[in-house]
Amino acid sequence: MTTSGYVRRAFQLESDLDELLSRAVHNQAARNLKERFLTHRDKLLVFLHDPDVPPTNNESERALRTSVIHRKVTNCFRSEWGAKAYAALQTVIATAQLKGEKIFDALVKLMGKPIDQYLQPSSP
Repeated sequence: MTTSGYVRRAFQLESDLDELLSRAVHNQAARNLKERFLTHRDKLLVFLHDPDVPPTNNESERALRTSVIHRKVTNCFRSEWGAKAYAALQTVIATAQLKGEKIFDALVKLMGKPIDQYLQPSSP
């Protein structure tokens, strides 16, 4: 597709969305959704104009996958503190992976160097 063809198609999609949002809706759920779309209208099709913005939320879904599996396997957390601690740790790990850092190095940077006795093999 040529650049001018892409620009024309993007403009057409924007126009189609505006036309859909101008229609009257009659049930409450549709009104709520329409209001949300109108509130965030400027963010709905950003991916058409910025190549760094993906057109789907697949990356976000994949980021949540580990937490969802953990929740299913453990049958949820036993405390709010545990859930918050797990979320914070997963955030550090995911950010390190995203940056291409070693997870252990990111944790050391966050919490400091571990005490040597914990790194030594225990004697029998």
